[in-house]
Amino acid sequence: MNCKLKNRVTECLAAKGTKKSQLAYYMGKSRSYVTRLERGEIRPSAEAMLLIARYFKKPVEDVFELVQEESSR
Repeated sequence: MNCKLKNRVTECLAAKGTKKSQLAYYMGKSRSYVTRLERGEIRPSAEAMLLIARYFKKPVEDVFELVQEESSR
């Protein structure tokens, strides 16, 4: 089973009316880290997911979702 981690960071940033740089500063990461995360280029650690969820005051499941990918057989 192949799974992909999808995130709603972009939507959460817009809903909160905040910038990537503010989230990055809160996490102790760079703005480019947040951009790469939004694009799905990197998979965040459990600690990073918890920090992001805390920043948005949401459960982790509201920001991140593990989606099963279709197998190409």
